[in-house]
Amino acid sequence: MKGLAVFENLLLPAAAGLCFVCALWSFFPGKQKNRTRALPFLWGAATLLVTLTTALMVCYLVTVNCEYGYVYSHTSRDTRLIYRISALWSGQEGSFLLWALIMCLTGIVLLGSGVRNFGRSFGIFSVVCAVLLVLCQISQPFARLTPVPADGLGLNAALLDPFMVIHPPLVFVAYSAMAALFSLAGAPKDDKATADKIRLWTRVGWFFLGIGILSGSVWAYRALGWGGYWAWDPIENAAFVPWLILTGYLHQRDLSGKNTCVVPFLLACVGVFLTRSGILASMSAHAYTEGDILISVIISCSVVSIAVFLLVSKIKKADKKETGKKAKAGITKISIYMINTYAALVFLGTVAPIVLRTTTPMAYFTAISTAFALAYPALLTARDFAILKRLNIPMILISAALTAGIAVLVRTTNIFWLFVIWAALMPLSLWLADRFRQSDTRYYLRHLGVLLIIIGTIASTAFAENKYAVAEFDGKNITFEGVSISREKLSEKEMIIITQLHRDLIIQTSRVLPSPTGGLVVHYTEKPLILLFWVGCVLVVMPVFQQKTKKGMSYTITASHSLP
Repeated sequence: MKGLAVFENLLLPAAAGLCFVCALWSFFPGKQKNRTRALPFLWGAATLLVTLTTALMVCYLVTVNCEYGYVYSHTSRDTRLIYRISALWSGQEGSFLLWALIMCLTGIVLLGSGVRNFGRSFGIFSVVCAVLLVLCQISQPFARLTPVPADGLGLNAALLDPFMVIHPPLVFVAYSAMAALFSLAGAPKDDKATADKIRLWTRVGWFFLGIGILSGSVWAYRALGWGGYWAWDPIENAAFVPWLILTGYLHQRDLSGKNTCVVPFLLACVGVFLTRSGILASMSAHAYTEGDILISVIISCSVVSIAVFLLVSKIKKADKKETGKKAKAGITKISIYMINTYAALVFLGTVAPIVLRTTTPMAYFTAISTAFALAYPALLTARDFAILKRLNIPMILISAALTAGIAVLVRTTNIFWLFVIWAALMPLSLWLADRFRQSDTRYYLRHLGVLLIIIGTIASTAFAENKYAVAEFDGKNITFEGVSISREKLSEKEMIIITQLHRDLIIQTSRVLPSPTGGLVVHYTEKPLILLFWVGCVLVVMPVFQQKTKKGMSYTITASHSLP
């Protein structure tokens, strides 16, 4: 590694140059035989250079070589080894370097899958990778300090979490998959081979981005100290919007269009630019204004209710023949429009501060999400309209019973949010009444996951309560609400999350105070049914599903996601 240090600032420019050569070779191929031989060699050399650069940076981080500014700013000698390594993606310079490495490895997969025979496609991918490498070099990851500090500043305490170790790499794998998808816009023709590759890279991007968003939510919930898992922060939205677009694509049967390739990656690039450039630096999770949530929600729900009423009326007038496959296809198309509209509204709310010079009210995101939470189950129910006509009474009774059970469990009488939960339970109630006989297992699991996310989100936010209790203290443990916490745990952590089947209790240890009457007063936040949110997230991104075979049922590991 010491020998490579002499060339540390030359490796990235050399790799970028090789990527540009690969691009030229793809755009102006000459003889097919020469291209087939040359591209893997050139790309392999570029990948080797980027790998050496990344390994060099990891070596500096592990050994805490504070001669380098990036190492000094992101690690220290008392930092655990795993977090010294993950410090690579804790800052902008290292994040770009990791992304470049994953892009190069993705390029190898592309070459192995035969994309070099698609002419311009690999050229487009090569240009994207070359530009990323130029950005890496501009960020100067190997900038040196004089004089050399004795030790580094260490990693931000919030980043010392296992989920933050895996979150950025997963997102960068997804972005690289979207770059591969973007490159297929240069495919010579829209044939089945192109469509198959588009669907493959759409699935890969959707799956890894979904896992990345989920791991980021878990990290925020565990590490940030405010007990939330989603705050409509620009960084969160930068990943969420492309994921929604990919979700809409995977509901389509035909994925051969060029727009399918271009839009997700462009949105990801815009998101990276907005979050990394500092334009939205002041628009943090806590910078959004509250706004009038009730008014916004009522207006949005009124619009959605009218739209759903018109939709159901149209379905009622359809011929019996049309209530079969054609009606389901129509519902699927409307679902795609709804998902894309939701993504567009989230994107507008994210970038609005740039144009309007003001913060986006949290009420805006609450309103559009509530509208989606009402429209989504309505469309799922309308999809099975023939069953609905036969089992509407059992469906209503089951949904009412489930809603009443939730109301009793969380001890609430909030009519509006209970109504939204009741609406979200309609499709599940219909499936229960029909005994899950209309679709395959993966359809039910995926959409049940979304319904659980809706219910879990509402219950854990709208029904959350700040409470306090007088806890017993025996010198070693405090006990309240049937929960026992050791004194050492209270002194070690700023926030403690106690997970129970029907709720989470979030304790801010700084608010555990002595009681005048003896014992301790514990201030805590109760989040009911938050487990439903996490279970729903897992079901949505879960890659295991059943497929019918001639011999029965078999399990396949994949990231497929489409409506029948």
